[in-house]
Amino acid sequence: MASGPETQPKPEARKTLEPVVPFIKVDPRLRVVSLRYKVPIEILASIKLDPEKVARAYRTGNDRTYFELASVKGKVTIMGRPLAFGAVAKEDEVWIKLTLPVGTFYWVMPRTEFVKTTPEQWYEKLSSWFIATAERRPIKKTKNGTIYGWFIRKIAWLKIDEDVESFKWLVEKLRGAGHDDPILNAMLLLLRYNPKVLSEDAKSTLVARIIPLVATEPIHTIELTIPGTGKSTVATMYSFTLNWLYFTEPPSVATLIGDARTGKSTIAGARGVWLDEIDKWTRGTTKREDLRQAIEAMLTGMEQGLWIRGKGGEKQIKVYNPIPVYLSGNVGLTPAHPREVVMSVIEAIVGRPGALAFNERITVAVSVHKDVADEIQRSVLPTIVRPSVLRGAVKYLQMKYAELNDPPDHVVDSRFKGRFRRHVKRVAKALAVLFERTPDDPDVIEVAQKLVEGYVAC
Repeated sequence: MASGPETQPKPEARKTLEPVVPFIKVDPRLRVVSLRYKVPIEILASIKLDPEKVARAYRTGNDRTYFELASVKGKVTIMGRPLAFGAVAKEDEVWIKLTLPVGTFYWVMPRTEFVKTTPEQWYEKLSSWFIATAERRPIKKTKNGTIYGWFIRKIAWLKIDEDVESFKWLVEKLRGAGHDDPILNAMLLLLRYNPKVLSEDAKSTLVARIIPLVATEPIHTIELTIPGTGKSTVATMYSFTLNWLYFTEPPSVATLIGDARTGKSTIAGARGVWLDEIDKWTRGTTKREDLRQAIEAMLTGMEQGLWIRGKGGEKQIKVYNPIPVYLSGNVGLTPAHPREVVMSVIEAIVGRPGALAFNERITVAVSVHKDVADEIQRSVLPTIVRPSVLRGAVKYLQMKYAELNDPPDHVVDSRFKGRFRRHVKRVAKALAVLFERTPDDPDVIEVAQKLVEGYVAC
């Protein structure tokens, strides 16, 4: 890693704006490293550094036990994305505090250097992934002894460009090859599914994962399938490439929104939230109260974009960040209606009024029969997508979405009222982008209504 206060390696930097193939060839050795260190292969393949070093740094920055073992010598190399961050000016220095899953790290720089970057640029940078070397040093002496902390010596921010041109190239290549719905099929390829072998039922399920990326307004989703359909793989892609928060366990309000003791927000820099294994939320009672508080906070966050923790005062966290929430879980061989599952799980935690309110905030609801799930499993491709192309695809789709008007009221069935009517309109606009139709197209409206009402793919 280069010397100096920071470097900004661009794993996919190139001299021209010519499109590149959106997929990365995977060296078989990467799969060995991925399994050995329990690190997602997408991350190893996307960073042009030694995979062993990247794997160790990722594990050190995200696994508390591994960090304790690796940090015995007082020096570590870590990779991560801050859960929370802040900056405090001290005389001629600025101390930047970065909170990772394994602990807190301090990055100290001259004030004159810090002010060269705008607050907006700092916010974007500090919400991103980085690789850094850090060492344990004393912070101050007290009556009870010396307090130590971890200080970053060198840091490299993993900047991911938005490669719109390569996504457009992929779309036109599919169009030239005679594909129907080339935009949708291009997105399926980016999520590592082969559109050629997918039925319409399977595509209608997978489109639920794409719609939240298209809309510039939050579209909240529940997806229920059997294990093995790639939910965790896609969630990892969104986490690393698109700065989504990804939880595989029920989150407390502290892990979801932020630490009230410091007032620092976790969710402020996130562009989406993926909550996996929702079907396990009602198991056990040890975290039931924490989960109840998180769900109550989600009701405001999902509806108004306001994520609030605390009842007021200096330590209250109140962040406006209108982002999509994606809930996923596993079901048995017989598909359940997704909205019934939402009601059952949430009602067991916060009661029926809270469950009804939560269900109304869900925009898209899908559940998958085993036969369709098996089909999705068979369609998974052994490819790795360039992060810059996925980010470029999101930018392209959202620009298209912003150009469209809402479909008129009269094209939406009268059974959809209030929030659900609004849901149908948003989904119809997103589908119109993916299918290259108009939002009031009867076929688009029909599919949008099925997805909002609750779609069971058989």
